[in-house]
Amino acid sequence: MVKYCCLPSVKAMLSTEETGGGSVKILFSITIIASSLFLIATILLQPGKSQGLGTISGGAESIWGKNKGQSFEDTLSKLTTISAILFIISALVLASIQ
Repeated sequence: MVKYCCLPSVKAMLSTEETGGGSVKILFSITIIASSLFLIATILLQPGKSQGLGTISGGAESIWGKNKGQSFEDTLSKLTTISAILFIISALVLASIQ
């Protein structure tokens, strides 16, 4: 067995004998942290739903095109949905393990 020269808490996290599946807890803890940070980033990158001053005159859609940035917005929306589902599943699994 490899001896760890680290803190006792790290040794307890790495040993699966005492915690009963410590590596699974670490895996889902890392997954939940990564998915939460990615979820925050994708939500903050999404544009607002209001059109601003373009809705007053109505000319902004005909000049700039209505669906010009639609592919980027759709991609962000799908990534937000996927990361939210991954976050919820990871949280439920982590809660059921503990």
